[in-house]
Amino acid sequence: MKENNMRQHLTILLLFVGILTGCSDSDQTIVSKPASSPQKVQLKLASFTEKSWLRAQLPIDALAYLRVPNAWFLFADVESGFKYAQGNEQHVAQLKIIQQGLYKNIISKMEDAVKPVASLLIKHINGPFEAAVLNNSDNPMMPYVVVATKLDFKQVAEFEASFTQLLQQQSMLQIIDKIDAQGNGSIQFAPMGVNGQFQFNAETGNFQLIAAMGAQPDKLKNMLKSLVIVKEHPMYAVEANMDTSGKGLFGYINAKLIFPIAQKSMSPEQLTGLKMSGLDKVNALAFGYGASSDKTRLKVVAEMPVAGFRAYLPSVKNRFDLSARGEIDSIGILSLPTEAQYRQIEATTVMVKGSSPEYFKAKDEFKKQTGFSIEQLLSILGPEVIYFSDEVSDFIAVRLSKPDQLKQLINNAQQKKWIDYQEHTKNGITVKHISTPFMNLDKWSNTISQKSPVLGEIVAQLKTHYYWIEDSGYMVLSAVPQPLIERASRKDINNIGEWLTQFQKQDLSSAFLGYSTSKVKLSRTSYHVYIQLLNILADISGAQVDIFSLPHAGQLGFADKGSLGVNLDFNENYLALEFSFEQSILDLLYVGDYKVVAMIGILAAVAIPAYQDYTLRSQVSGAYHSVQPVQQDIRRLIAEGTPLIEVTNGTGQILPATDYQSDYITSIEVNQGNIFINLGGEKMDEKLHGLTLQFTAQQDESTGDLYWQCSSDEIKNVYLPIACR
Repeated sequence: MKENNMRQHLTILLLFVGILTGCSDSDQTIVSKPASSPQKVQLKLASFTEKSWLRAQLPIDALAYLRVPNAWFLFADVESGFKYAQGNEQHVAQLKIIQQGLYKNIISKMEDAVKPVASLLIKHINGPFEAAVLNNSDNPMMPYVVVATKLDFKQVAEFEASFTQLLQQQSMLQIIDKIDAQGNGSIQFAPMGVNGQFQFNAETGNFQLIAAMGAQPDKLKNMLKSLVIVKEHPMYAVEANMDTSGKGLFGYINAKLIFPIAQKSMSPEQLTGLKMSGLDKVNALAFGYGASSDKTRLKVVAEMPVAGFRAYLPSVKNRFDLSARGEIDSIGILSLPTEAQYRQIEATTVMVKGSSPEYFKAKDEFKKQTGFSIEQLLSILGPEVIYFSDEVSDFIAVRLSKPDQLKQLINNAQQKKWIDYQEHTKNGITVKHISTPFMNLDKWSNTISQKSPVLGEIVAQLKTHYYWIEDSGYMVLSAVPQPLIERASRKDINNIGEWLTQFQKQDLSSAFLGYSTSKVKLSRTSYHVYIQLLNILADISGAQVDIFSLPHAGQLGFADKGSLGVNLDFNENYLALEFSFEQSILDLLYVGDYKVVAMIGILAAVAIPAYQDYTLRSQVSGAYHSVQPVQQDIRRLIAEGTPLIEVTNGTGQILPATDYQSDYITSIEVNQGNIFINLGGEKMDEKLHGLTLQFTAQQDESTGDLYWQCSSDEIKNVYLPIACR
């Protein structure tokens, strides 16, 4: 029984990749012409949104940076397969009509409490939102925070009106200095003692605000002036692999600088754990969703050397010096650890977790039975295990580093009668063949034989077959020999590595796991569904869109095939997970049937509940802000000497409870300075009718200052303003 198990283990280790070749050719993706780069188009181009600009002014010692796309990012022209589809003048013109319709027919009718924010997001913000954390040399624990964006206001007066209206809805924010003719002003986050300085440039549309706790205005002004163009920054190289458009999502954390600051507040135990994990060696963390090298990419990267937990992971250096025949449909890669990497992983595991007698006993038994150690096997086979699908068939290719030792391994297994090995020559091609009993059916076949000797005999004859040829330093395996013979006879050779870099624009050189495929008409299909989306937006906004003005797919120079890919990278300098698409992540919806239904269904499932929650929050927010006049009346009474315990409806200028009735409020009750807003009214959502928002009065004993704590036991937390949660 032990010999049977060892025979099975050796067979799996030697030929496990052959299992993947058992799929029939009927499972392949439809093949058309080879993938090609987009053709040059003859359309006038325009831009609907602007690029980010703060990123180019970050000092080298910036601690972190975040760029969030604006509301129109999915419709923006970026360097992806949709560059011309979204960058032509007619598309931009129709988007502007939809934007105006949304503002005129929806945003303008919103509640006063949320209209300024919605107006800013949909109409006036003309670029991504940027935020950065800058080092404060005077007080490292209180860094500067800078936010920036692009606004479409042409005059400072327009900006001032909109900005002032927005701040009126935020009781914690106050403008300290009146905005001057150059768009400069000061702001204060009163409850936290945070001071801010902002500036709007009417010529460029650039808006920026810098803030820090306890910082003086002059210091903030000087910091803003110090932000100048920086030509070199460690962030730029990482960003270039995620989003070169300057419009997509991107985040960067300078962990190398943050760690020395953060460790000051860590306990010794936390510090020890961090160092053991190797996370203290992380240089930077980054993530992004944008366009790079003509593809849309979703990527997460951790820049760190091999230390801590990374000692358990191999560092990958794949070579794709293998060829396919005819058109390539898809490529997959699995990188095994090398002999040296396996020894390092084993030594690290023993050092951290101690020796495992069972593990080393199994290793010794394996070597005793096969004549080879696991390390020797890894020196013979791998590290690359490549799946590829071309015009001939589906294949698995395993790098063969030591052919002579593989032959010795096969001879050992044949002598023990674990396998049957043969070589066949056909058309001058040597095809090697191994057959083994079909899995390990000894017990099963014995049971069957007891019940049906004939059936048991048939089952015992079943075998698993593997065929391969040696080509360019690889074992190229197939489930049957014919694809191998045909492959050798064809001359339409295509290099796999070139296909990945030129057409798929995907780098799998460091991929521990990776996959890349191409789909016929992916971009065309995505474009047609995209036009349907524009139609939906036009219906929602009430805009009169000329859908016929948009170019057809043939005018946009789409590639014949669109690409999709994923890779998990274990580079010696970084770890990364990346997904790549032709236009957007929604490409995944367009490769199957019922794509339009699926897309609309997902949009509805996400958008409708989100809008309903937004509506409820805005109504509660409106009620929240209605308390301010009552609070002012109470403060006036306290200043005049009225005891807080005597403050109620009808005291001084405080009206009777029902006199505060409005579209969203049935009454406002005042009792001993505490305020109770009872929600209701004609426009209030039924879910909120009869619920109460409570403001509990609290008075500072030393200063006599009066303030209120907002709360509610009845209203769901998600609907409450942040100050009430």
